[in-house]
Amino acid sequence: MRVTLGALILSISFGVLVLIDLIGNTLVILVVVSNRYMHTPVNYLLLNLAVADILIGLAILPQYVLRYAFRHPEGVAGDWLCKFLTGGNFIWVGGAASLFTLIAIAFERYFAIIHPYTALGKITARKLKILVITSWAFAALKDGTPFFVMNYDPVIDFCMETWSHITSARAFTAVTFVLDSLIPLSLMSYLYGRIVHCLWFSGAPPVRELSGFALLRARKKITKMILILTMLYALFWTPVVVLYFISYYGIPNISYSSAAYNTSVVFVCLNSSVNPFVYSFQNERFRRGFRDLLKSREVGYNIAHLGQLAGSSLERKTRENRTKRKFTDFRRWTAKVADTKV
Repeated sequence: MRVTLGALILSISFGVLVLIDLIGNTLVILVVVSNRYMHTPVNYLLLNLAVADILIGLAILPQYVLRYAFRHPEGVAGDWLCKFLTGGNFIWVGGAASLFTLIAIAFERYFAIIHPYTALGKITARKLKILVITSWAFAALKDGTPFFVMNYDPVIDFCMETWSHITSARAFTAVTFVLDSLIPLSLMSYLYGRIVHCLWFSGAPPVRELSGFALLRARKKITKMILILTMLYALFWTPVVVLYFISYYGIPNISYSSAAYNTSVVFVCLNSSVNPFVYSFQNERFRRGFRDLLKSREVGYNIAHLGQLAGSSLERKTRENRTKRKFTDFRRWTAKVADTKV
């Protein structure tokens, strides 16, 4: 299989981004799970976002990183492999779960800041479970159709959607554009517009408890972090959604496997890779959690290393004692043989 320089650079770029994605988001999950002070509804939603980012990285891996490491099978086996592994369908599932999670966080921030005395926006443990389950159910329902139409095309050596009619393809991509971009981004723009105006431009704290400005400062910090996450999602996901929407209208150099589409997937992977850095730079608790996690891993490594040194020292002494014992037994045997000859 002949691999061009451009394709090789693309695969390496994806490989680096996927590695950063998997390591960074795994650390996010460990920080939230292992530290009690991180057990808040918003942080658990961010954990769900990290899981979605990991799924996106794992879905990109076989399609773009390992694509030239094996020969893709054809026929029925190739079609099934495209549907569930090499076709990238789970990229869209992870993206939909991320989007739903960001919308849930936007509503939580809106009610916490604009309507702090209403119980509607408070996320209880039960509501949190419902939100997480619903995010993945929504993702599976919205992006389940490509699993039925994705098949392997041996001519271009790429997984492609094979619709029975072009009208069906255009209808589905239009629905995807509306649900992945138009409605959610408009909704979050309105919610965060109200939030930003209330926190930064209203001239007065929204609730009486903010007279000391400590809670106001904390709310500004968390809102700023979530707002950055939302803006990055919009920036990095809009190109692939738009290209997918117009890919069935016969526009030159715009297709499901074109260079422009593959480049837009790089932005998607970049979005999943930078999210952990946003948590670290914008949230003191996440920075503290990362430091505590790395320190605990360092201590664990030192203990394990000391254990290995102690074990090797004991093993070395055991070998020396065994050698001495064998030498003593040999001397006794030679002396006994000499006595017998005499």
